[in-house]
Amino acid sequence: MHEYFAQLGDAFDRYLANPKWSWSYGWRSSFKANWKFHIDAQVEGYHVDQNHRNTIGGNIPSDSCRPYAFPDSVGVPGGVGVYLGPDPTAGLHTPVATLSARFGATSPYTKPEKRFEADGGEGVLRTEHPLWVFDNYLLFPNVVMFVQKGQLYIQRTTPISADECIWEVDFYHTNKITNFGEMFSSEQGRIQMRDVVSEDLSTAEGIHANFKSGAITEISFSAQEVALRAFTKALMRATGQKAEAEVAA
Repeated sequence: MHEYFAQLGDAFDRYLANPKWSWSYGWRSSFKANWKFHIDAQVEGYHVDQNHRNTIGGNIPSDSCRPYAFPDSVGVPGGVGVYLGPDPTAGLHTPVATLSARFGATSPYTKPEKRFEADGGEGVLRTEHPLWVFDNYLLFPNVVMFVQKGQLYIQRTTPISADECIWEVDFYHTNKITNFGEMFSSEQGRIQMRDVVSEDLSTAEGIHANFKSGAITEISFSAQEVALRAFTKALMRATGQKAEAEVAA
């Protein structure tokens, strides 16, 4: 297991072993889409400007979502590092979201009020940039783990058939809610994240329907999809298929 997740490093053992972690909430549902489409949507960020224009688009523009690949890794093909945009006033700021940011680090964050290094997470994060929001890692084959300050968001996608899957997500936090302001901030973050992931999930069903029509017979990956290419290459290796081209780091 240690070799499988070697790309994460020993620091993750210490970070995830923090006894303060506790489950906060989660969701589970089935979708009419191939399971891989739900994975794909989480390991590229260029869709944010359009698909999330009514939620986090602007706050986290697509050029602040930086994919990376670990083509030689057994269990961690790649992921995305995500930052707030250079203009913290950009994007859709509702009065509720703006108010909730005063009482806690809601998810996604509405403005860079503080540095977002993870408590006790030295060596876990890929950067200490003051506008950093989260890193996500694809844990092959079907788990995506989002790492934030005091928050873990773990998504699992399990195939039922080629055309349907079970999607599950769980949120874990280190800080207990101690007052109404923190409760208000946490609830606002939960609802906002519900809206964000709903945008991804509905899009995955539409993409699946497009492929099922037969109009699309092959796809080409762009430079922005380096983590998707790494994921696809890992799948082809695992299923004994020959990849057409090597994935660049």
